[in-house]
Amino acid sequence: MRTAPYSCLTIQSSCLMNLPIVFWHIPLASVCALMMAWLFFRDMMKEDEGTPRMKEIALYIRRGAMAYLRQQYRVVLIVFVVLPIIFAIMAYGFNAQNPWVPFAFLTGGFFSGLAGFFGMKTATYASGRTANGGGAWDNAKKSVEEGRFGGKGSPCHKATIVGDTVGDPFKDTSGPSLNILIKLMSMVSIVMAGLTVACM
Repeated sequence: MRTAPYSCLTIQSSCLMNLPIVFWHIPLASVCALMMAWLFFRDMMKEDEGTPRMKEIALYIRRGAMAYLRQQYRVVLIVFVVLPIIFAIMAYGFNAQNPWVPFAFLTGGFFSGLAGFFGMKTATYASGRTANGGGAWDNAKKSVEEGRFGGKGSPCHKATIVGDTVGDPFKDTSGPSLNILIKLMSMVSIVMAGLTVACM
């Protein structure tokens, strides 16, 4: 008697059952990471962004960053539409790969895009506050050098020198570059995460 071929649902159920136990820890780790990211964002938003002029510049940076992200999404959308179709044909037409691959690619691509959006917003909010914190350290040292709190050579002055050692990089490099760094990380995740899942 001829047996009926496996249906797509049977194949998917079999693949689901054969997944290692470690795989089921990934969603839990993702939820924990999202909770930590939300706590970080909430605490960061409580910090002062600086003077009205600094806030105005930060607003322009946010608008430019989001415009850049929208343009990148338009380009990535082409890949996001075409590749799942190719993966589906390979999986269900030629049986050349795991039937879960198209769904994994769509899921990975969607959440990578979402991570890029939230990463961009977090970066643009964090960069201004980081620069403002560095400026506060730098201003504290200058204030002591002008004669306040014991002036130059005092223990307070030595402490502000240590603080300014961190403050200058925050103000001049870390704050502005944080925006660029997280933007780059977000865009790499948008492009690569789905491909990585699909090729596993």
